[in-house]
Formats: sequence, structure tokens, C-alpha cells
Amino acid sequence: SFVKTNRVSERKVVLETEKTPDETYKMFNSNTKRNIKLALQRSITIYKDDNNSIDTLLNLNNKLNNEEIKKIIDFNGDVNSSEIYFAKINPEQYINNYRFLLKKEEERNYNLSQIMQNARAKKSDALVNKKMESDRLISKYNNEIIKATNIYTKYPESVIIGAILIIKNNREIYFMNEAFNEELKGFYSSHLIKWEIIKKYLTLGYKIFNFGNIKSMDKKDGDYLFKMGFGGKVYECLGNYDLIINKWLYHIIKIINNLKK
Repeated sequence: SFVKTNRVSERKVVLETEKTPDETYKMFNSNTKRNIKLALQRSITIYKDDNNSIDTLLNLNNKLNNEEIKKIIDFNGDVNSSEIYFAKINPEQYINNYRFLLKKEEERNYNLSQIMQNARAKKSDALVNKKMESDRLISKYNNEIIKATNIYTKYPESVIIGAILIIKNNREIYFMNEAFNEELKGFYSSHLIKWEIIKKYLTLGYKIFNFGNIKSMDKKDGDYLFKMGFGGKVYECLGNYDLIINKWLYHIIKIINNLKK
């Protein structure tokens, strides 16, 4: 024998659904839906790069394998094709969104205060809790405006904060290489990018969305929590690798097989 084959276990997270986008969204966990909503409130939008230019992708993360990405993009056929999507944040609109939310909440907070100050009003626990929650939201919205203003100071125009490369294979979507603006990586662009892609391709008849491998089934693991948040399941499969015992014979057989192709 010139080669010994060993098996290693791989786990991947896959969302399979024939539901509508709205029905599929309901399958997401509460954290994923919250982060998608938050990304929209922060005026993050998703768009497809029609030129499939990898420069911006690499600029966001220069640790990505340039040659590997080129091979993926260059391999386009009738069945397989690749696409790049970007997440962009508009700081000015981000500020305006939260100013609007803040104004509405301040009006609600004032009304709650008036009710509580009314001597005849019953000071129920529910009323007190509503006032405390309103106070919390006002503080949160003010903090978001500060964040948005800081971004606007540095990036007065829209700025790309994330990107992802996907592969379409028949009726399946593979989420491949992903990159972030390190300075703005806490803005949940990855949640929104994946949701917009899922929503788009569900309407085009795609039913399988492959989120890739996970290293751990630990429910405290960030990668596990993120991928499982989209309502998928874990599939465990066996992979193969070759332990070459006779290198000379192995390469001869490899050459012969290549010539037969």
C-alpha cells in the first residue's frame, strides 16, 4: 500500500427551508433578529458588487488568501458562480434615525412622567417599569447618537464596514470568505448581509444556505451561537485525508490519473 486513508469529522451549520422570507425570519433566534434590526436602525445597507472586485474585500482583511479568492471567482459556469456583497453604513442617516427615535421616546417619557405625577393615578408596578424602560431607551439612543457622530466625524460619507464572498451551487448558497472593517466590526453587518442574501435567494427558489464549519458544539462558543442563530441545524460528516506511505508510488499514480482526465 502506498497511501493510508484516515477519516476526520467535520460539523457544518446548514439552513434548509422552503418557507417564505417572512416565515424563515421567524426561525431566527431573538439575538439574531435583534442584531438585524439594530443594523437597520444604524443605517447599514447591503449591496452586490457587480464587478466582483476583490480589492475592497482584501482591504478589509489582508489576511485573506488572495489566490484562493481569485480561483473561486474565476470559476464561473452555468451551475456554479460567485458573488461579493458589501455592507455600507451611512453615518448621517444613522444620526438622523436615532434623533427620530430619541424624540419619540422623550415624548413618551414625558407622558409617563405626567401620569406618575397625577395624584389620582395609581402607581402600578407596570407603570413604574414602563418609565424605567423609557429612561433606559433614552440613554441608549443618546449613546447611539454619540457613536454615530464619532463615525460621521471620521467618515462624513458612507463607508464600507463588511463584505462576504458567496458561491451559488445549483439551489444552494455557500457563505465563504468574510471580512470586516476592524474599527467598525461591532455593528452587526454580518447578520444583515446574511439575512439580505437569504431573503433574496429564497425568492429565487434557493432552499439551502450553508454557513460553513464550526469547531465546537459549545453553546458558549461565539461562532456556534452566531451560525445557529439563523435557525439552521448541525450536520456532522466524515472527511478524508491521505497519509502518504510511499511518496514515489503515490506521485506516479497521481500523474497517471491526471493523464486519464
